[in-house]
Amino acid sequence: MVSTLEVLVRLPGGARVVFDHGNQPLASGAEAYARTQGELAARVSAVGETFHSRFDTPGLHARMAGQGWRILRDLGPEALRERFAPGQGAGPSPGSYVLSVGTR
Repeated sequence: MVSTLEVLVRLPGGARVVFDHGNQPLASGAEAYARTQGELAARVSAVGETFHSRFDTPGLHARMAGQGWRILRDLGPEALRERFAPGQGAGPSPGSYVLSVGTR
């Protein structure tokens, strides 16, 4: 993903990208998460690919800005629930994010 974004940010006409990601789990689920992610990463590595599906939101924003992206919109778990599942209440984990970035 990072190398793809590095190519897109240099396009002369500008670019916009929208993608979803999750944050690291809360401490209460960290051990099970690490075990599951380790198993999945090993399977993905066996076919020659890398695997990374979780980020730290402030760190991701800093990385994107460092590449030249502007954060256009970042919908976190609460905003996504409010928009797509109103009245469902908060979930037990940090949840998913939808990040929109652009070069202009």
